[in-house]
Amino acid sequence: MLSLVSSLLSILPLKAVYGVSYLLGFLAYRILRIRRSLILKNLDIAFPEQYSRKEKDEIGFKSVVSFLFTELELLASKNGMLSESVTFANSHVLTDILKRGQGAYVLCIHIASWEACAAAVNRKIARAHIIVKKVGGVKTDAFVRKLREHNGFLSIKREKKGDAFRAIGEIIGRGEVVGFVMDQARPGEPELPFFGRPAKTNTSFSGIWKKVPAPIVPCWSRRTAIGKYEVFFGEEVHPIVTGNDREDNIAQSLQFNKIVEDMIRQCPSQYFWLHNRWKL
Repeated sequence: MLSLVSSLLSILPLKAVYGVSYLLGFLAYRILRIRRSLILKNLDIAFPEQYSRKEKDEIGFKSVVSFLFTELELLASKNGMLSESVTFANSHVLTDILKRGQGAYVLCIHIASWEACAAAVNRKIARAHIIVKKVGGVKTDAFVRKLREHNGFLSIKREKKGDAFRAIGEIIGRGEVVGFVMDQARPGEPELPFFGRPAKTNTSFSGIWKKVPAPIVPCWSRRTAIGKYEVFFGEEVHPIVTGNDREDNIAQSLQFNKIVEDMIRQCPSQYFWLHNRWKL
């Protein structure tokens, strides 16, 4: 079924794919109101005074359309050219860091098309591998993984415990890039301030960095037109190190949360607000 949908989408002009995304988004958000209350709750927490209720509602709707277009655009990319629509505002930030020969971590989030941008980093700057979760069932995950690879998106497999960590060590050791998505809750993790409210925070990146250190650079993107993206790199992050592992883990994770907040603020209407980060 997914293969059929992918084939049908691939023959449509990209504007038509966006049109389908818009109609589905209107149906889901405006009519069926799927996760609408969650999205607005998230926006109320993140921007308690910055936007009016009407503005938050519009941001929420646009974020749903953005998410749907990201996924449908990936399904339509059977030609493997997804990354061709991506440009970089300041790629020299990452290339200069990689010249040190230490590899690099790219701290990223679910904004605009993370699919296209991850593929573009790999194809246009340096070998980049992204830590991802399994998508749906076995067949669905295999289909998405194959489509991603066809477009240049390299994912780090996590079939059994320890796989990802071993792969990260090898990738960094080769002087390549590891992308770490840092904006979603993780069971069993501590609740740390995120937009001023305690939220389940993935502290594993801090632990990984301690064992396999490498320069860290934030990365986010913006959709500038239908199917066109611009990627930005922030200044290199210098994690707090005091010598107390437990305290460093929390301090660094708080540091990363703040960076994620700043990246989301760049273009909130293209961020993935459907995730229940605050678990209320």
